[in-house]
Amino acid sequence: MDFINWCNNNQGFLSFLLSCSTLITSIVAIILSLINYINEYRKRFSIYSIILIDGSRSNNLRINIVNTGNKPLGIQHVDILYKKCHLNCNCQSKYQSKVLMPSESISLSFDLDFDYIKTFIDNHNYEDFTKYFNIYVTDSNGKKHYCKTIYPAF
Repeated sequence: MDFINWCNNNQGFLSFLLSCSTLITSIVAIILSLINYINEYRKRFSIYSIILIDGSRSNNLRINIVNTGNKPLGIQHVDILYKKCHLNCNCQSKYQSKVLMPSESISLSFDLDFDYIKTFIDNHNYEDFTKYFNIYVTDSNGKKHYCKTIYPAF
């Protein structure tokens, strides 16, 4: 009974509580709508590659690129670096000006001369190799995506 009397005597306090709860609900709604907006227009590639270290010089580097974003995204160019030096390599398929739809993938095969790289792998462990060998894919917006996973295949 005391609580009902207190509420009747302090109507401003209840109005303040209702105003605060409305304000907090509005802030949460704005944050959630911003998160949905950002995710709706997300543009991202997922990249992994396989290096065939068997002595052949054709199709020994395969790069798989998947559009994991929600919008179509094009490939501007692929950079393959070894010890921060660009490697000139021939790609077996045309990837420039290729637009990948959401969840679409493309597999690119490159011809690399691995004689000096193979000796490095034979003398060191695989983790050292991934420090020196980097693959970057630049999308049509100019953003660089880094290949985090390089699998060796013998």
